Amino acid sequence: MVKVVDATHFLPDGELPPAGSPVRRHALAIARFVEYGGPLHRGDSCLTLVECSLRPGRRPCRGFLWVHKTLDDRIEASCPSCGELQYVISNWRGTLWSDGPMILPHAPDVERAH
Repeated sequence: MVKVVDATHFLPDGELPPAGSPVRRHALAIARFVEYGGPLHRGDSCLTLVECSLRPGRRPCRGFLWVHKTLDDRIEASCPSCGELQYVISNWRGTLWSDGPMILPHAPDVERAH
């Protein structure tokens, strides 16, 4: 079953719901797909390290999900191993993950005594 998602419903104010929230697991999945797919050019795809959670024929799929940024700026997540489209995400711009992985500022080097 494909989950058609408006990211603003799962990522209020562009952030994750608090721990213990019933939608946090889905919000984390959406944030991961946005993190991978946000920086892509429209029409491009990339492999993620998100494992497929489907069980075709009652056997676990061993595939990893791919994300694809559509020409109309949605992010799709699908598994090429089992052939299932799992998510279609819209309204993802403006979330904390829309520009890709967050980069921490570089800490100054500290000399170490040897």
